[in-house]
Amino acid sequence: MFLYRSMSLRWVYQHLYVFVKAQLFVMMDLNGEVSSGAIDQAKSNLEEMVKLCAPLQENSEDKELIKIQKEALNAVTLELTRQ
Repeated sequence: MFLYRSMSLRWVYQHLYVFVKAQLFVMMDLNGEVSSGAIDQAKSNLEEMVKLCAPLQENSEDKELIKIQKEALNAVTLELTRQ
C-alpha cells in the first residue's frame, strides 16, 4: 500500500501487473495458510489499486502515461481472465 500511494502514477502503472499478481497469490494460494486479516488486507489493497489505476485519463496531455496505463491494464486484464 505504501508503494503505490507514495510513488508516481507512472511507476505504479509500470509495476501494476506484479502488484496484482502478488495480491491474487495471497488471496487465492495462501488462503488456508495466512490469517484472515492478511487476506482482507490483500483485498483492500487490490481494491485501492483498481480505484487508483482504472480511470482512463484520455484528456491527459501526457501521451506516454496514457500508453503505459493502457499496456498495464491490458496485461492485468489478460491475467485476470486467465485466472
